[in-house]
Amino acid sequence: MEAHNTIPGNEKNAGQVTGPIFVVGMPRSGTTLFQRVVAVHPDLCTTTRETRDFPTSVFMSRLMRRLGKTDKPGEAGLIWDKFLSHDHDVMEAADVTERARRFYRAMLDAHLELYDTSRFLARYPPNGLRMPYLKEIFPDAQFVHIIRDGRAVCESLIRMRKRDVTVEDWWGSRPPSWKELERLPPMESVAHQWVEVVRRIVEAGSALPQGCYTELKYEELTGDPAGSLERFFDHCGLVHDTATTETLSSRADSQNFKWREVFTDEEIGTVERITGPLLEELGYDIDA
Repeated sequence: MEAHNTIPGNEKNAGQVTGPIFVVGMPRSGTTLFQRVVAVHPDLCTTTRETRDFPTSVFMSRLMRRLGKTDKPGEAGLIWDKFLSHDHDVMEAADVTERARRFYRAMLDAHLELYDTSRFLARYPPNGLRMPYLKEIFPDAQFVHIIRDGRAVCESLIRMRKRDVTVEDWWGSRPPSWKELERLPPMESVAHQWVEVVRRIVEAGSALPQGCYTELKYEELTGDPAGSLERFFDHCGLVHDTATTETLSSRADSQNFKWREVFTDEEIGTVERITGPLLEELGYDIDA
C-alpha cells in the first residue's frame, strides 16, 4: 500500500521550499549510494553537476544543460562550505547569517523550479556536523543518518587517504579535534574520526524534535533494500516509489567484507579498541 506524503503543502509548486531532506553520515558509509538511488524518486531533486556552478540561477543552470553539463547527482561541497569560517566542519545555529539563510533558501527554490519537483534532497557528509545550523535555516528539515560498521569505514578511509593524499594525511569530515587526531598513527586516526563524527551526529539528531531525524544502516540498505526504502519514504512523507526501490535493489552490493581481508589481527584490535564501545551501542557485534 502506498504511503502518501503527509507534509502540508508538499504538492509540486516551484519556489516553495518544504521539508528539505539532508542525507548525512560519516564519509564512506554509503551516503553516495543512497543519494544516487533516491534521486530517482519523481518528487525529489538534488544538486547536480549542472547546478553547482550557478546554484541559485535557474537561467544559468538551464544554459549549462544546453551546453552539455550532466544532471548526475553530486554533493556540491563548495556550496555547503560557502559560509564556513573556521578549519573544522562543525556549524551551529548561532553561525547562521541572514546572507546564508537567503542564499540557501534561494538555492533550494531554484532547484525545485529547475527540476519541477516538490522536495529537495542533499548529500554532503560534513553536513552531519551542521544539523543545528541547517535546522535554523530550514525549520522543517529532515535528516537521514546513514550508519555503517566502523571497521568497514576505517578500511575505506585508509584507502581514500592512500588514493587522494597520503596515508598519514586527513581525509573526510573534520570534527574540532581533527588536527590532533591527524597526528596519530593512521589506523588510530581513522578509528577516532569515525567515533567522533558518528557520535556527534547521533547526539545532535537525538536533540532534534521528534520526527526530524532517523537512522538507516548501510547493512540494512544492502541486505533489505525494499524495507529500508519503505522506512525512508515513511519518515520523509514520500510516496512509495517502485522504480527507486528497484534501483537500490540492483545496486545493493555490500562491501563490508573488505576490512576482514585487508586488516591484520593487530590492526583489527586497534580499530576495535577505539570503535568498540560505539559499535556495540549501535548494535554491531565485536568479535571475541
